[in-house]
Amino acid sequence: MKEFNVSMVFSTVCTTDYDVIFESDDLHECELAFEKACNVNGSKPDYELSVKERGDYLSLYVSLGQKVEDEVFYDDIKTLTLYEEGPIDRMNYKGDYAVMYWFEARYDKDKGQKVYNFFFHGESEEGEVLESDLNKWFYY
Repeated sequence: MKEFNVSMVFSTVCTTDYDVIFESDDLHECELAFEKACNVNGSKPDYELSVKERGDYLSLYVSLGQKVEDEVFYDDIKTLTLYEEGPIDRMNYKGDYAVMYWFEARYDKDKGQKVYNFFFHGESEEGEVLESDLNKWFYY
């Protein structure tokens, strides 16, 4: 019999932690629980981590998974990121020419996509950028 679960996953460069919020043998029931868990606006998680523990990346997402036969872990069937933050190299220059920004992205349930805020040298940049407009921002 197949086993499914819905989890809230918190991930950093150094660690991944999760809380199972629903389990069932019925995929349809788990899909409903996944949709319910995704019907929120993303916000910054309430985790207190030092910079060393967190590294330079943080992500919070909902995962619908199926248990791998004879294993203790689950393969993701689908995920939805509710919040993430980290560095981004605008225009992907890399190395000495990199133009590094800090981003915070949160899921907006009304828009059905993530909304990004960018910071350059600690100053907010350009207001909000929708996920669907990210390429325009990236290559501006």
